[in-house]
Order: sequence, then C-alpha cells, then structure tokens
Amino acid sequence: VRRAWMASPTSVQDMFLASVRQARENNGAAPNDPLRAQGSGAFPEMATQFIREGQEAGEFRRDLDPAFMGLIFVTQLISTAGFWISSAERDPRIYQDHTLQVVSVMLNGMGRS
Repeated sequence: VRRAWMASPTSVQDMFLASVRQARENNGAAPNDPLRAQGSGAFPEMATQFIREGQEAGEFRRDLDPAFMGLIFVTQLISTAGFWISSAERDPRIYQDHTLQVVSVMLNGMGRS
C-alpha cells in the first residue's frame, strides 16, 4: 500500500488542486464534487481506510489509531494546500514538493519500526 501511494503522488496533488480550483470557481461550494455528497468526513475516511489497509498488510504500525492518523494526514495535506495558496509565489512545483514531504513524513512515521 505504501509503495503504491508513493508511486502515485501526482494523483493526490491533482485531487487537491482540482478541489481547490473547483471550490474557488464556485465560491467555496463544489456541487459536483463526489466527496461533498458524502459529507466533509469522506476524505479523512479514505485516509483512515488506507491506513487500516497498511496496518493489515503489516506496512504500518498497529499501535496507531487509524482514524486519528487519517485525520492528521488530511489536516497536514490541507494545511500544505493553504500555505501554498496564501504564498506569494504559487509555483506548482513548490506545492508538489511540500506535498511529497508531508506524504513521506507521514508514511515513514507510520511505518513499522
């Protein structure tokens, strides 16, 4: 699971950029967003499920609460997007680099020790 996640960081970045772009275009409302239809907990729940699967596969530590780790993971990614949006230079490479750093820190921190 961890290898697959790290192998496709662009999809995560694209999802965040599309969500931010759509929210901005719709003044904060994204009526066509499938996650919106599921409620604001859909993305943390996806992250929680990802972490559970990693724990079941033996890739992530089992002593961590998957729901809490999912919430931390999503919070860090949203904070990264917010930091990038509010920065003077909105170079997508900076956002991609920061997102990869968050993903790397989270995955390595949750990894088996």
